[in-house]
Amino acid sequence: MDNVTPLSGDVARELRRALLALARVEEELALSEAARVPYWETCPASVQGHRAAAQALRADAERYSSIA
Repeated sequence: MDNVTPLSGDVARELRRALLALARVEEELALSEAARVPYWETCPASVQGHRAAAQALRADAERYSSIA
């Protein structure tokens, strides 16, 4: 990815906004899935997967915060 064209401020802002929106969706999926599991049972691995996806999306969004 060394040959990536720099993004304009508008594109970077929209990309950051979209990444953060996707991160919120992943967090909501994790919360919704975890809420269906009784407290004495272990949450399915997919809950952790949604949380990891949200964290990765937020990290990607952060890369564009200095441009936006």
